[in-house]
Formats: sequence, structure tokens, C-alpha cells
Amino acid sequence: RWHHRLAQLEAYRHEGNDWPRHKDCDSEREHALGVWIHTQRYKHRRGELDPLKIKLLNDAVPGWQAGRTRGRPGRQ
Repeated sequence: RWHHRLAQLEAYRHEGNDWPRHKDCDSEREHALGVWIHTQRYKHRRGELDPLKIKLLNDAVPGWQAGRTRGRPGRQ
């Protein structure tokens, strides 16, 4: 199941989407992925995420630890 979610998140990001949110979502898909990545970040901060899973996340979706930036996007 974990690997399935990772594949879904990778596909979501490759479609050009920003990081999924776990609150105020546009779709059930975004919500499910947002809750999942939020949990991975939480476990990582607490030192509870398996090192193999960290490597898989880093390889599949670089930048997963930071996620969205707060506030408005920067001006271009």
C-alpha cells in the first residue's frame, strides 16, 4: 500500500501539480495524497520513517520534505 501511494504521488507531481494539501483540497485524490505525504513528513521529523522509504521518496519525488512554500508564490 505504501508503494502504491508513492506511485500515485509521483504521477500527481509529474502531471504538473503542486504538492497535495491535506486541508482545503480540490479533490479527494489530493486529500488522500496530502494526508499521506503529511504523515511521511511527520514520521521523518520524529525519526520514525524507515531509511529505505526516505531513499524511495527522495528518488521518486525530490523536495518532498519541504513541500509547498507558505504564502503567495514569488513574483517572476
